[in-house]
Amino acid sequence: MKKIKSAIIIDYSEMDTFIADKILKKYGVTNIMTFKSTYKALFYLKDTSFSYDFILIEVNVPFMDGFEFIDKLHELDIHKKQGEICLYTTSINSVTKKKSIEKNVKLFEKPLTLKKLQTIFEN
Repeated sequence: MKKIKSAIIIDYSEMDTFIADKILKKYGVTNIMTFKSTYKALFYLKDTSFSYDFILIEVNVPFMDGFEFIDKLHELDIHKKQGEICLYTTSINSVTKKKSIEKNVKLFEKPLTLKKLQTIFEN
């Protein structure tokens, strides 16, 4: 199992953020930042030197969705030599699945579980 120390959760749902935070802590992650907005997360990453091993982002965040966030992250060269980006959502449709394949990111249904997290880092 890959060891991750720092993670970012981007999700407008407080309940899903709470669950993801607890699961990441069970996995051994000690430094977790949470954001309800992709814009706030992007500005934070742009303005700080926070280094992440993992970003978990809800696909359907309002105003700038998870896919747009990934594009912006790459445009700003913030993602270079950092961690895994993974998308999650309440229901996966063919468009979402196709986009995740195009972006080369893992996608799964909510909620995050320890088993799903282990699968992400074992593959």
